[in-house]
Amino acid sequence: MPEHGERGRDLAGIRRRLIGRGARSLRSEELLALVLGGRSGTGTEVSEPSRGLLAWAGGLQGLRERSAYELARFRGVGPTKAARLLAAFEIGRRSVLASPGFGRTIYGAAAAAAFLRPCLFGLQQEEFHVLILDTRHRLRGHRLVSRGSLQTSIVHPREVFRPALRLAAAALVVAHNHPSGDPEPSREDECVTERLREAGTLLGIRLLDHLILGTSSYYSFAEGKRSPFRGEAGIPTRSEPASIAVTTADCTTSSTVA
Repeated sequence: MPEHGERGRDLAGIRRRLIGRGARSLRSEELLALVLGGRSGTGTEVSEPSRGLLAWAGGLQGLRERSAYELARFRGVGPTKAARLLAAFEIGRRSVLASPGFGRTIYGAAAAAAFLRPCLFGLQQEEFHVLILDTRHRLRGHRLVSRGSLQTSIVHPREVFRPALRLAAAALVVAHNHPSGDPEPSREDECVTERLREAGTLLGIRLLDHLILGTSSYYSFAEGKRSPFRGEAGIPTRSEPASIAVTTADCTTSSTVA
């Protein structure tokens, strides 16, 4: 099918370069032009409208965070192209999640944070996730247990440990995001971590770490040695033993998981 005008020939050239050299050879505005497609005035450089869209949104990250309504209002986009663009971002996100790596060993807080980052990156509300591990720190399951607002995320030990008990877990790593992008823990984060650590002790399922993911970094309660871990070992690295000494509940005190 013939392309439309000068822009069509430009798009055809970009397509040829993508096929011949790979998608990584293209600039962001060129990739965006392929996704959006459509017409442009004769002689207009193909990447110019896309470059303007990226400048307006503050780059690819800002573009991904825009709503369909905001994108559709940008000149030359409209609802159809806005939907196409958001669909492309969602396909990219899901492709990262398509091979979750169940059965692999999680070594260290950095590895756990890297595994969870595609799930939590760029969200506008808090989500609380659980990684369920066996006695050798192999990943048995991954669950989203709560989704909150910008101000609060409701985390109940019952919801956190229910899937862990079902899968006969030996240990957990929990994580949530801070939509502000700053991973520094709040007092509420510390209280939640303390409750989950105590519940895990009662149930014989050790809480190895609580991670908070920001825009480009993360905070590890275990590595940071802040309360409530107080010097306890977190997720072992490759140089440390991978087995877990499974603890049992202290039955000298009558207690329930709240």
